[in-house]
Amino acid sequence: MVHRILQGKDIEAASQTDGSHGSTDPSGTLETEPGSPSNDEVLYVGLNPRAAWEATFLRAAGASVTQVLNAVAPAQVQYGSFRTGRKTADLTTQEGVVAFVETFKLPDTAQAKAVVAAIWAGEPKIRDELARIAEVWAKAERGSDIPSRLMLSGHSTGDGPWGTGNGQIHWPVFEQLVHAFPRAAARVEDVHLAMCRSARDQAFFMIDLFPNLRTFWGYEGSAPSTFDGAFTHFRLWEDATKGQKAELTAEFDGKTRNVAWDTHKGKEVLVWSRDEGFVGIDHPPIDEIRKTLTQYQDLIDVLSGEATGPGSPDKEPVSTAEVQPRLGDFFSALQSLMIHPEFTDQERDALRPLRRKAFELKEVTDIPGLILTPDVVATIDLAALNLGLERFDFSRRTWAELDVYRAEVEAVRARGGRGHEELFQRAADLLDSLAAARRDVIPAHWTVW
Repeated sequence: MVHRILQGKDIEAASQTDGSHGSTDPSGTLETEPGSPSNDEVLYVGLNPRAAWEATFLRAAGASVTQVLNAVAPAQVQYGSFRTGRKTADLTTQEGVVAFVETFKLPDTAQAKAVVAAIWAGEPKIRDELARIAEVWAKAERGSDIPSRLMLSGHSTGDGPWGTGNGQIHWPVFEQLVHAFPRAAARVEDVHLAMCRSARDQAFFMIDLFPNLRTFWGYEGSAPSTFDGAFTHFRLWEDATKGQKAELTAEFDGKTRNVAWDTHKGKEVLVWSRDEGFVGIDHPPIDEIRKTLTQYQDLIDVLSGEATGPGSPDKEPVSTAEVQPRLGDFFSALQSLMIHPEFTDQERDALRPLRRKAFELKEVTDIPGLILTPDVVATIDLAALNLGLERFDFSRRTWAELDVYRAEVEAVRARGGRGHEELFQRAADLLDSLAAARRDVIPAHWTVW
């Protein structure tokens, strides 16, 4: 059936599949939590040094803002009151994470353990932000109200936001944190990802995570910086999502565009709402995309399970190494089809399992996962050049060689005197993240599958 849907020949069959909560059908019934009234409050999570300014921008635009910013001391959070005594939780230790989560007074021990695990899964430098998000969302688990709008701000290459001199919220860790707070997730209605390369897959990701999501705002390419257009976009988003509004589109030159279309970086914006679906970019004819996808017939067979699969009598085995070079282009074409305005909600829901499998395989074959993007490699290469080291060839080296290379980077950095400290710190953090990646998923030698 997947092939017929991709070719536009089986709309009726698609409509008979079980839709997920990503449907844009405004008549659909949303799962709601009792006692969860909508509000206009914003939970703003900013990872960069200028994040406090952005929180101020949101307040100036009229929003009530709960802000989560980088801690003065990384991985350290203070709690308690002047009456009971102020304490500091050291989130570099599991004991510190447990002590902080205990202050949430969650009603269920298993849930508390899940929250501890989610915070601990983050990089040490980002655990203070994860802990503060958890602190806000814990209120919903106790029956209190929380902000219904969420804004995440930072740098991004598509794998989750990070901040200058700060850590990174990798999307799998964020997903783990959201799943630990089901009542809080049900109360999030609007998401704005104020970061580069935060559209398309991130849109589906957020739609899947938050069952009552009404709107999404992200960026196909680069997002405006703090003092170069961010305030304009914040103001437009704040007004468009206030109350029960979901007015993210407007008419420009006779076409329906996102409301920021005529502003700086406005043409990078991709928006989604339950009423209008995806709007924001010029889409190629849908038949062209369908034709492109016919080039991946064998890959679709394997991912969808509609064929007997690799190793069957009528098919040659398909190895990961054979799939990898084509997977990125296939995934991009599939994404283009799924956000196309002529692609129906029923078709989109029917293809969600295919997209999820493609994403999971892409995560492994990107080596290692979403971390190793071209921008990340370029950062590490540039740091190596400035440190006088040879570039690390990720296509030919082993985990053991990565450990040696990290030690070389640290040794040269320790001698100092070269400047570029921010670049070196970012490269060191990335190398640490690579070394900490799941070795049970990623092969010991990256070119042998």
